[in-house]
Amino acid sequence: MKAVTVVMLAASVAGTVAYPSYLACSADLVVGGVGMNGPAISSTARTVSFSRDGTPLVCGTDTYVPGEVLTLSISSASNKYLFEVSGGASISGGSCSGRREDSNNLSVTMPSTGTVGAWAGWAEGSSAVVKISALCELDSGTLAPTAPPTTAPTPAPTVAATPSPLPAGFTASPTTNPTAELVPEPNVDGGFASRTAA
Repeated sequence: MKAVTVVMLAASVAGTVAYPSYLACSADLVVGGVGMNGPAISSTARTVSFSRDGTPLVCGTDTYVPGEVLTLSISSASNKYLFEVSGGASISGGSCSGRREDSNNLSVTMPSTGTVGAWAGWAEGSSAVVKISALCELDSGTLAPTAPPTTAPTPAPTVAATPSPLPAGFTASPTTNPTAELVPEPNVDGGFASRTAA
C-alpha cells in the first residue's frame, strides 16, 4: 500500500508545476491551467513582443514576412518564465518541437502563411501562482516591394542644324563696307532724286 501511495503522489506532482518552465509539452500553458499553487491566471504585468532588426512590431497590427526570423522578447526576464508560440512559428533551439523556450530574446522563424501567436507564463517564486501574459499575434504579409533602380534616359545626340543654301550672289559673311552710296539730287520739278555717287 505504501508503494502505491508513493506512485500516486509522484504522478500528482508531475501533473502540477511551481514554475512554467517545468511544464510538460503535453500540458497547456494557458489561463486556468494546472499549477502547484492553483490555476494559472492572466496578467498584464509582463508583455511579450516581436521585433525586426531591433524595431518592435505592434501586436495585432504589423505583419511578418513568410520565412523571416523575428526576435521574441518579454518585458521582464526576472524569475522563471516560459514562452510559447503557435500558428506554425518555430523557436530556434526550442523545446516541444520548437514551440517553447525559457530564455529571452529568442529567434523565431515565421511560417509561410497564417496568424502567429506568442505568449509567456511566469512565476515570481516557488509558492507563487503562474501568470499568463496577453497573446501577441502577427498576420502574414509582405514587405513593400523594392523599387528597381531608376536610371536617367540617355539623351539623344544633338545634331547641328545644316544651314539652308544661300541664293546666288550672296555670301555667308556680311560685307564690311557698302559698295555704293545714294546722293540726293534736285529734280526738274523742284524735288529730289537719288543717284549713285561715282
